[in-house]
Amino acid sequence: MKVCFRQKGNTSDHLRHPRLLAALLLGLVLIGPVASVHSQELAASLQQAQQAQQAFDAKQFTEALTQLRTLEADHAGEIEYDYLYGRAALAEGDLNTAIAALSRVLALDPAFAGARLELARTYYSKGVKEHSRGSFEQARAEFQNVLQLNPPGSIRESIKGYLDLIDRYLEVRHLDTRLYAEFRAGFDTNVNNATSADYFEFFDNFSSLQRTVELLEGSKRIASWHGGIKVGGEFVMPLFSRYFDLFGQIQAGADSVSSAHQYNNQQFRGQLGAHHYGATNKKTFSINFNDIDMDGRRYADEFFIKLEWAQRMNDDNMLAGRIVGGDINYDNEYWPMSVSGGRFGVEWTHLTRSPRKTSMQLLLVAGHDGYQRCNSPCNTRYRRSVNGLRLAFSTNVFSQSRLYTSMYTEYSDFEDPFFGRSRDDDRIELFFGINTRLSKAWTVRPEIQMIYNSSTVELYTYKRVNGTLNLRWEF
Repeated sequence: MKVCFRQKGNTSDHLRHPRLLAALLLGLVLIGPVASVHSQELAASLQQAQQAQQAFDAKQFTEALTQLRTLEADHAGEIEYDYLYGRAALAEGDLNTAIAALSRVLALDPAFAGARLELARTYYSKGVKEHSRGSFEQARAEFQNVLQLNPPGSIRESIKGYLDLIDRYLEVRHLDTRLYAEFRAGFDTNVNNATSADYFEFFDNFSSLQRTVELLEGSKRIASWHGGIKVGGEFVMPLFSRYFDLFGQIQAGADSVSSAHQYNNQQFRGQLGAHHYGATNKKTFSINFNDIDMDGRRYADEFFIKLEWAQRMNDDNMLAGRIVGGDINYDNEYWPMSVSGGRFGVEWTHLTRSPRKTSMQLLLVAGHDGYQRCNSPCNTRYRRSVNGLRLAFSTNVFSQSRLYTSMYTEYSDFEDPFFGRSRDDDRIELFFGINTRLSKAWTVRPEIQMIYNSSTVELYTYKRVNGTLNLRWEF
């Protein structure tokens, strides 16, 4: 296979004798007698192509890229155009555009070693910019493909230098730790997720009578100011090889509720897991636990395992699947209960190419809580099915601020063990926040959460709005 390296100054260089310009000139000759309007359009395109080439040669890459963008609709897919477009985009740091243009060149001419070399350099730059293992692996593969085409010695030496740098990026990894403290304060319109009704009617299966119960103040909605603090640490440590790392975190916190001290709580949480990195995917396994004390007494402990596979579909889209399973033990003195359950989720993430780095996510969740049982008073087992949908959006709004919002809706149905009847819940949750970095150590994060739960058992129908201001210190 004959390989031609298109270098500046070579008479065979696509850039020095671009067929794009020739095609435009020929169009002027042939079409001019027929339609002067079309001739004028072609003349304008020819002038833009010449200006783009001249700007590129003069290293005025911004101007070259601007001119080439206006020609993209008509000339994308032409080798000479895409090669120049890709190089200009790479020079300007528009890596996704460069990858798209150079990939089109190689789809038409796989032996175009110059384009393959530029594509490899683009993937390398993307790996450095985004700390992306997958991009480094793609760069390595493209560099090795160029070496198989027997390039000149100077280019071989340059490629070996890139490969050495890629190895250093992937192999020289150190223990990374982070410690933090977070302070928060806010107001919650319904700290106990309770109804605002004064009475509750239900059918008593034990006596087969319809009953009406007047709810005590503690069983109705409680609005209150609240505040809290949490401290914790995180680490990521290379493990075995450049394709594995071990990660973990531990966190302790406490919350105080001014109008309902019985909901004061302390939490202790931990996580330990491992990542495995492929060229275009990441696998994650983690073990998680959570211990909660309420008003000085043990309330619940949770243990679950999480498995996740994230696959990069292309530069803009990622598809992930996850499975979560575990147990929750409630030590409530009135109604102790053990819950074993599992969830399965599929998540799609799209990241736009704009400077705002806008991200959109769609998550589908389905699962069951199996063999929930209360030791007293009902000694009942049952299953609950859950189906949920989550939409999320985030974008940079200022240089140091990122806006994020999400909507989650969930439907669940089960046999209520207390009332002995079927219960269906529809839950909608809206979440808004903005994270702003004030300095290297400090970030501030105001958030608003709104929840509406509609249930066929009226006692569980409620509304809730919780506004919180969070201040985080990392050290």
